[in-house]
Amino acid sequence: MKLNNKGWGLNTMLIISACLLIFLLIAAYYIYVLYNSIG
Repeated sequence: MKLNNKGWGLNTMLIISACLLIFLLIAAYYIYVLYNSIG
């Protein structure tokens, strides 16, 4: 990972943000499905 003066590089931040967003969407989907199957 390359770091610039501000710490994180822009590309690194974009990649991390994208991974977190995808993870949150998947987690929300599974919670939604489980909630519906229980309820």
